This record gives sequence, structure tokens and C-alpha cells, in this order.
Amino acid sequence: MIREVEINDFLELNAKGFPTIDARSEAEYAAGHIPGSHNIPLLNDVHRAAVGRTYKQEGREAAVELGFKLVGPLFFEKFKAIQQKAGEGKKLLIYCWRGGMRSNILAWMMHLADYEVYLLKGGYKAFRNWALKYFEVPQPFIVLGGMTGAGKTEILHILKTRGEHVLDLEHLASHRGSAFGHIDMPPQPTNEHFENLIAIQLFRYQNFRPIWVENESRKIGRLKIPDALFNRLLKAPTVVLEVPDSIRKQRILEEYGKYDPEALAEATRKLQKRLGNERMNSALNSLYEKDLNKWLDEVLPYYDKTYQYDLEQRNSPVLFVPFDWNNVEESISNLLQLSTKLWKND
Repeated sequence: MIREVEINDFLELNAKGFPTIDARSEAEYAAGHIPGSHNIPLLNDVHRAAVGRTYKQEGREAAVELGFKLVGPLFFEKFKAIQQKAGEGKKLLIYCWRGGMRSNILAWMMHLADYEVYLLKGGYKAFRNWALKYFEVPQPFIVLGGMTGAGKTEILHILKTRGEHVLDLEHLASHRGSAFGHIDMPPQPTNEHFENLIAIQLFRYQNFRPIWVENESRKIGRLKIPDALFNRLLKAPTVVLEVPDSIRKQRILEEYGKYDPEALAEATRKLQKRLGNERMNSALNSLYEKDLNKWLDEVLPYYDKTYQYDLEQRNSPVLFVPFDWNNVEESISNLLQLSTKLWKND
């Protein structure tokens, strides 16, 4: 059976764990894809370019003929690759750019082997349109704030283990959000795929429970949070963690002390305009002297000042909540009670 389905039905099946095949080329997939999909191109990058040239120079019939000539000998290889991704199941989701020839050919091939195939109507283009519109869907957010070193990301992880809905933008962006945020992190995705990852995460949180998200700047590394989502976060209630400066500094030193000093120095140089030459040079000298405490004393005031300014730009209620890292259980319990009150009031 081959069935064409709309985007919402396709994503529901994807969420249930149906193997999802992206029939587009490697470059198309790398630019952005439906999260969780496997790239098994009908035409690879080289083949696609050749078919495209033929289409422009000789027309559609010649291009289709060349496509079959290039792909024909590879059908068995494609079949085995999809079969491997499907595992023991006999149900598949397949899409290409517009839901056209590439996905239909793979669907026909797998249908002959008694697979139940669901094709995405409109293809990846339909998914992108859906993703961009999904950022406008009303959902309740609680923004978790706090100065650098308060432990916001770690707290989000704890909340997630307690069954809370958490949108970890820094994880999705592969960046911690500061000049030092790229250190020891995987490469960032494209901005398009960053949007895809966010949209899918939000889609899976549809029961209208509050979603915890860390207070972020508009950009995380080189990636930009979608405008519609960012503007909604600015209006969401914000819970600011109050952690003593001594604890914040201790936590920062424990984390950053593991990093390569040269990587810290390179990132510190990026702050030249914000720190000024004198403070930046002092920070660099401290790194070379392996005095992380002094380095932090030069750098941290800039981040604290920036955070305070950003907090003042918010168009939402701001609640300051003490968080005791020596009594995590009680502090987390207080946050959960607060979220219940905010949710009911909202």
C-alpha cells in the first residue's frame, strides 16, 4: 500500500517511531531535514546536478531518462539501505522536496516488497511551511533566568527528568550561548535545521502544559531564534534564579577549568570591544598565568551587566527565586510549585 498523507498525520506517524526516509540528495539533507529522518538519496549530489543540467539543456524526458540510467544499477543498494533502516517493521515514511518523483520511486520499490508506505504530501517544502507557522501556535512558556553560573541548563535537565516539558535551545543549537559557548561542543546545525529541531520539539508538547526554556539572547552562537518564538518568550513569565556570587563563580571555574586555556584565550579575545583592551589583556595574562580566578573577575562583570540589561527589556512578569545548590531537591520542588501557580494564573 502507498498512501499520501498531510503533514500533521505524517509527523504523528514519525513521532510513533515509524522509520522516515529522506530521498533528497546529501546536500539538501545537510541544509535541513525532518528530525529523525534517514538520508537515502535516490539521486546523490553529483547525479542530481547532472540531471538538472540535462533538464535545462534537453528537457524533461532526457532528464528522466538520465536519472533512470544513473539510478537503475543502484536500486538494490537503495532497497537494502531502506530495509536496514526499517528493521523488522513493514511500515515506512518517505519524503523528497515536493513529494514528487524521487519519493514516489522509492515508495514504489518498497511497495513491491510488501511495505506499507506513507508519502508526505508536498514533501519537505510542506514541512518547512508547517515549521515556520508552528512558532505562532499558542503554547505556555516559563522562561528560566539567572546570571552566568546560576546553573540554568543543569536545572532544565533536572526538570526534564521529573517529567517537565523542556525546550533546551542551547542543546539544539550545539552552543552554550556566550563567547565561550562553542568550546567542546559539536558543530552547530544550519539555521534552517535549528528551526526544524525547535518546531518538532514544540509539536511533541501539545497538551498545553508549561514549557520550561532558558532565557536566551536572540542569537545562540551564529544561530537565530525564530522571531515569532523569540517575541513570545519575551512576553512569557520569567523565573530568575538567585544564586550567591561565590557559588556562581565556583560552578563556572569547575566547568571552564576543564577547557583548553588557548580555547578560552581565543574566546576572550572576541570580547575585546566589550571589555576594552586593558581588561582583555589582564584577562589573557591571567589565563597564561593559570589564574582562572583572576580571569573570571575580569570577564564575569561584563556578562552580569549584559544579563541585567537584557532582563530589563522583557515585557513580562519577573519573579526572583532563591536556588540552593546545597539543597537541590527542595529548590526544584519550589520551582515546580511555582510553575503550577503560574500555569493556573495564565
